[in-house]
Amino acid sequence: RVLAQPAEVTRRLGHAEFRWRGGARGTDRPLERAFVSIERRTARGWQSEHDDLGTTIEWRVAGNEQVPLGPGYLKEANEGRYTARWETPLDAATGRYRFVVSAKEYRLRSKPFEVTRGAALAVVPVKARRGRAAFTLAYPTADPYVDLTWRPQVATGRPVSVSVGRATVEVKPSRRGIYTISAKPGVRVKVPARVRGDDFGNRTGRHTSFVAGASDTRRPREPYPLLMPW
Repeated sequence: RVLAQPAEVTRRLGHAEFRWRGGARGTDRPLERAFVSIERRTARGWQSEHDDLGTTIEWRVAGNEQVPLGPGYLKEANEGRYTARWETPLDAATGRYRFVVSAKEYRLRSKPFEVTRGAALAVVPVKARRGRAAFTLAYPTADPYVDLTWRPQVATGRPVSVSVGRATVEVKPSRRGIYTISAKPGVRVKVPARVRGDDFGNRTGRHTSFVAGASDTRRPREPYPLLMPW
């Protein structure tokens, strides 16, 4: 039976969670097919988008066993409390989604929840040559103990309009996602709220401003794994 429904709204790169009670030690899981799936509501009905055979869904189970101190006091688990967590991809289509649990002897569906674009991007000033100002639109940094999938450090591909002093200019990013504009040292650069920063519609949060020439931060490197020489 269901223990907890997912929150009504989940932002991209956020986590939706569904909890239920079932058999102990994960024995409800079927062999060679998906156990937990994510479906999206479309014009043709509910369509499967992700499942636990991929990397965006994690599920865990905790039993009701009891192990007091001393020998001979073990109570073996006869039920399990399952938790499934889905990390919403940054390119996920907005709309209504639900969890579907396809166990060996039962099937559960969560209440639908909404996936929104959210305000995932942050304006981060970076180092630029004298007479210029530069910034990136950064995605939230992945937490290796919480998040499940890789995501890029910064967004690329979309021009944005910013204010440089009293002027408004449109600036395109480089291939590495660095926005560079002409600006005298000390001039304030303003990036408005809700700027669309990538091709998936993800946007910045609040209005941000910074002073040209004040940042010594370099654009972060993408966390690609190092390749072995062999």
